Amino acid sequence: MRILLVEDNSDHRELMCLALTEYDATWQVEGVVSGEEALCHLAEGEAYDVVFLDYSLPERDGLEVLEEIRRGEAPPPVVMVTGRGDERVAVKAMKGGAYDYVVKGEGYLQRLPVVAQRAVEAQQLAVERKKAEETLRHQNEMLRTILDSIPVMVALLDREGHHQLVNRCWQSTLGWSLEKAQHQDVLAEIYPDPAYRKYVMDYIAAAAGTWSDFKTRTRDGRVLDTSWVNVPLSDGSNIGIGIDITERKQAEEKVRASLTEKEILLQEIHHRVKNNLQLISSLLGLQSRYLEDEKSREILRESQNRVRVMANIHTMLYQSENLSRVDFGCFIRDLTGRLQQSYGITGSPIEVHVDMADLSLSIKTSIPCGLILNELVSNALKHAFPEGRGGEVNISMTKAGDRFVFKVQDNGIGFPKAVDFQNTQTLGLELVRILVEQIHGTIDLRVDGGTTFTITFPAVSKGG
Repeated sequence: MRILLVEDNSDHRELMCLALTEYDATWQVEGVVSGEEALCHLAEGEAYDVVFLDYSLPERDGLEVLEEIRRGEAPPPVVMVTGRGDERVAVKAMKGGAYDYVVKGEGYLQRLPVVAQRAVEAQQLAVERKKAEETLRHQNEMLRTILDSIPVMVALLDREGHHQLVNRCWQSTLGWSLEKAQHQDVLAEIYPDPAYRKYVMDYIAAAAGTWSDFKTRTRDGRVLDTSWVNVPLSDGSNIGIGIDITERKQAEEKVRASLTEKEILLQEIHHRVKNNLQLISSLLGLQSRYLEDEKSREILRESQNRVRVMANIHTMLYQSENLSRVDFGCFIRDLTGRLQQSYGITGSPIEVHVDMADLSLSIKTSIPCGLILNELVSNALKHAFPEGRGGEVNISMTKAGDRFVFKVQDNGIGFPKAVDFQNTQTLGLELVRILVEQIHGTIDLRVDGGTTFTITFPAVSKGG
């Protein structure tokens, strides 16, 4: 420890030096006779752990010297030493920044080492505290800078819901300054409706780590759509992190309105296409009445059925919530029922069974598949059971991996072996072959106790 003794009386100076070095021989004690000399030592950069300063000095008294010492950078602790027992002197010294004072009297020399140690310890604590305060101040500045730089609202609320800290984004978005937020019940103005405010407070108390949307009122009266997540702290306070989602909500509303308009437009298109196809079907039906040739009437009836297939698909799309896909199982059951009525076999010994999984097809695939089904089922109903004989027609569709497997099977007389169905001249089978190619599928014919057509095609249509 380095100690500076400022004492003009040489006897007192020697006794004080002796008392300090006898207490601890490692202490270095330097004595000076005036305040000016002491100030010169300090100004030259001499470092002392403690200064014992006599109150009564020539030229300048101890209080003036104390004031000069205290103006220096990182001044050492000063202990005022006085020969007066006047309390007013002690008060002046302590107000001037002295760590302690010692009255020259009985036993004061023994007190000097103890006072010196305490002064040094107090100085060390003060330095450490200052460093800690500086570190804390720096950390607070960093935290403030970080909070003010992020583009989201951040607010610290105490357990009663009062704002203790808000960042720049919160202030600029909602319009209140930090001072007003700290001294006003801002929640009551942000959420003026008491029931809604209770809902918000319940969320703060109960929800943690979950985003929730709120209607938030700004200082100028605007109502914003905001989304907040709550982070509870151990002392019962909460950090709220929020974002302004007003523009996103407005954009979503525009998109939703646009989609609704497009859905209505698509429904209207499907409705008009269905009406036009039904009109064509009716015209074909009327035209067939003027034909006396049964074969010609049969050709028109087949064409009428094909038009009905396409019309029925557009009808289902018009009635469906999904304007791009068709419930194909429902469509097949409806189609087979119509074909049975068309060929007059309702109640006949021919039974039609449909085994369909819960499958939906795009409109691009539905129309070709519907036409294929129309041709194959019509072919079975017309040719597989001649002369009124009974039998079954089984229709199934399954999904195997990334492909659909579509079967039309009957237990009738069987497809003629002499006929190559891939090169047949009949319109129906030629149409089937073309449509299978259109959906990038393959067709296989098996004649074994009847006729089975198996069509396999990709579950995801190619080319969009």
